Amino acid sequence: MSTNLNNFALIIGAAKSGTTSLFDYLSQHPEICACQPKKEPNFFASDKNWSKGFDWYQSLWKWNASLHQIALDGSTYYTNYPDLPNAAERILQIKAKFKFIYILRNPVERIESHYNFVRSYINKPNVSFSEELDHYITVSKYAMQLDEYDKRFPAEDILILYFEDLKSKPTELVKKICEFLNVDASYQFQDIGEVKNKTVVDKPLLSAIKSNTKLHNFIRSTFPRNLRMLVTRPMKSTKIKHKFKLSPEQREFVLSELEEDLKKLKSKYGVAIEKWGLEV
Repeated sequence: MSTNLNNFALIIGAAKSGTTSLFDYLSQHPEICACQPKKEPNFFASDKNWSKGFDWYQSLWKWNASLHQIALDGSTYYTNYPDLPNAAERILQIKAKFKFIYILRNPVERIESHYNFVRSYINKPNVSFSEELDHYITVSKYAMQLDEYDKRFPAEDILILYFEDLKSKPTELVKKICEFLNVDASYQFQDIGEVKNKTVVDKPLLSAIKSNTKLHNFIRSTFPRNLRMLVTRPMKSTKIKHKFKLSPEQREFVLSELEEDLKKLKSKYGVAIEKWGLEV
């Protein structure tokens, strides 16, 4: 393993905020090397993966020292504090250079998308929203998640972005990231603006494959992600019956739980929550 593999860009979240699309765009750049076989190794958040050691983590990249400048990891579990409390502290222990990309979405829409994702993609159609709500709110406390990194790393190494900009002006946003990572910002990305990882419903064959843990793990560890996506795309449907939306009462409760965090997000981190039609 090359000793040059010491410059990392981590897409740390937020979940259901366009991180898959962002990871796929950046993976095209010739100076950026994406981890394999999946975008979310969760090395710093997972006790099991952390115990494998930093050499194992480095082995996830097909690194070419003459070409690559940045090793890309897209693990949204890195902003699951306090449920997964160790990610930022573990990153700090590694003698390497890290930059962080955190893309934020209207928290109400993010929570709705997260729940629909769990019901469909993770194939838990009967999971109770009320049982999961505390977790969804915790992940949506963006200022609390940012604090874990802000108190350990320089502010100039943390880039805060908006999901809405990824949808409306993706080329401009990706160029901004390239400038942040000090790679060629003139690179022409392909299929920019194409939405990846939509909340979808698995058709029976794909559901059966996912339910067989050994088979599913074998496929994920053996075949490249792009090939898996190509094969499984026909096994998915984007038609979701009874797509979940927060009721007015649920929305009011969620925003009351997020109020203090939103105030801090605006005052400390300069996030324009007005983009989301929210006031605190």
